Amino acid sequence: MTSEEKPSDEITSDEITSEEITSCSGKVGKRVTFLIGVRDSVHHHSLMSELLQRAHHAKLAGATVFQGYEGFGASGVVHQTHLFVEDAPISIVMIDTPDKINAFLNELDGLLDNIFVIVDDVTIVQGLES
Repeated sequence: MTSEEKPSDEITSDEITSEEITSCSGKVGKRVTFLIGVRDSVHHHSLMSELLQRAHHAKLAGATVFQGYEGFGASGVVHQTHLFVEDAPISIVMIDTPDKINAFLNELDGLLDNIFVIVDDVTIVQGLES
């Protein structure tokens, strides 16, 4: 399809510049992603639940858990979901302002051993209250 044939409402990644994204009415934010296994635990209970409870207590703007089929992370262990094995890889994604994400991460000493933690700068276009 040539550019003349492209529908006017279709947007491609090469049409949006970083200046356009940062100049939108969005707010600067941070996204933190934890890559864990469903069996990962802390103090004899689920690491996933512990991270979500702490995020809720810290009043972060949002957190979502995604379950994968198979994957590995910092520990090198392959996590997978099969008929007889339930050790699925889990991604937990949290979003808020840089200050709140940084404060939240500083409170997690000892919980983050042998897991990947990814922090990204993001533009939050909708969802954060002023």
